[in-house]
Amino acid sequence: MGCIGQGGAGAGAQPTEAGGVAGLKGQRQRTRRPLGLKDLPDRERLRPLATTQTRFVGPMKLMAYEAEAALVALRRPRRAPA
Repeated sequence: MGCIGQGGAGAGAQPTEAGGVAGLKGQRQRTRRPLGLKDLPDRERLRPLATTQTRFVGPMKLMAYEAEAALVALRRPRRAPA
């Protein structure tokens, strides 16, 4: 079992096993990578928000943050002045 501090990637990934380093390199090259945005079909790609939407969403986020901060302040235990 490999340790993080020793550069091991975990059990079963030791270069001393059958196949050695070359086998591990081949396995790594065959591993599927995450899809990029350019690889997705047009209908599934993320579209940036229009300016009118961002002008609406920005203040909503600010109000939600302020409400959350107010709730946290209510729950915070109050201490007597020293």
